[in-house]
Amino acid sequence: MFANRERRTTSILSTTPRRDPKCFTTLLKILMWTFLMVPFLTTILMILHLHGYTLRAAAVSSFVGMGMEDVDAWDADVVHIVNTRFMQHQASLPTLGRARFLLFAYFCFPSMAHQTSQNFLWIIRTDPNLDETLRNDMVELLRPYSNFFLVASNNNFLAGNGSLEGAWRDGIASAEVLRSSIYCGDVRLLRAARKFESEKIVLETRLDADDGLHVDYLKYVQESAVEKLQSHDTMSLKKPLKASWHYWCARRHIQWHVDENSVGELNKVEHSHFCITAGLTIGFAHGTSAGSVKLYPHDTLFKQVQKDGGCGMESNERCIELVSDIDIAAMRSRTVTSAGMMGVTLEGKIDGNRLKEFWEKLETGFKISLEEAKLVNSFILKNLEAIALENEMGQCTEGHSCKTKSKEKLLRMRDLAKYGAKLTPVAK
Repeated sequence: MFANRERRTTSILSTTPRRDPKCFTTLLKILMWTFLMVPFLTTILMILHLHGYTLRAAAVSSFVGMGMEDVDAWDADVVHIVNTRFMQHQASLPTLGRARFLLFAYFCFPSMAHQTSQNFLWIIRTDPNLDETLRNDMVELLRPYSNFFLVASNNNFLAGNGSLEGAWRDGIASAEVLRSSIYCGDVRLLRAARKFESEKIVLETRLDADDGLHVDYLKYVQESAVEKLQSHDTMSLKKPLKASWHYWCARRHIQWHVDENSVGELNKVEHSHFCITAGLTIGFAHGTSAGSVKLYPHDTLFKQVQKDGGCGMESNERCIELVSDIDIAAMRSRTVTSAGMMGVTLEGKIDGNRLKEFWEKLETGFKISLEEAKLVNSFILKNLEAIALENEMGQCTEGHSCKTKSKEKLLRMRDLAKYGAKLTPVAK
């Protein structure tokens, strides 16, 4: 059989074909049409590709006034970085991870996607070994926004609780990000932010993955920073005195608690001498190095800054601001998924007459849907025992507080779920 095929092949190759004029003319026409169509088809494909890229980048098409291909300019007055961590050192806790993803997707993400200023880079660091399905869900959610980045990293440079020295200012944090695997986001924006950090005011905001910010919060902080901090335009001695650094914190926030009520419960909290982590921001003026600014834990930050000062203003009180211009500046999820378990027990809930009003504030100011809150509440209630157990297991992983009280509270909540007791009794 193979011998016959070999003879046939030799015969075909060695036989001189007859020249058919009709076949030759047809072949010539095909070649001419192909030659004419190639540029046209190429143009169509390029348009479709660019259109798809434009759709993915639509959220930041006007980002700092520069084209997506241009990293030689940074027209915004500030380089603003928002830092979030998700399941770091806790990759093997699937039910906890899914619950935290729902909180991120339905509470945290909408508030960031609708910020009235999109002149910021949102860097979400997650365990490099995070479950692939969970990671893909994160990427799918974040991918349409070129200034939102999911980064494989267990390191942190978080304002108010940084586990590593350094910041975006001075290039330490940016170098770490660019060395890591980046699952989504336009890396050119990261490189541009790294390139121009020494020439601009730099802001670094902390946001936990289960919290949210009012849609005007980042814009307010950016405008305030331009007013308060030294820049190229304010270095002259003729200009009014401005600070070399400054802190911002949210004064008022809403807490959301899982509850037997299908949508959960809310309570309002206001602080006069305390900084919560949600929205905690440090600003570095032009020429101010990160190492020259004292860092404090968030729970002592406000009092310490007012005591120590050092920002260059005549009054220490002017070194830090509890943002009051926004009625409710932040929202926090206080559930069995929380790492520190602080404030998880519901106290002082909003009464029924005002509950509708505060849900409207969350819907308009944070873009949090009532129906999606019900989904999160339902998932956590149904999986409470597993979530509490996994959170207790993750308490002492690297980068977490490993507090005995937190572990004990989680085990009690696990037992409550196991035996069908009420989840969040109101403290007397």
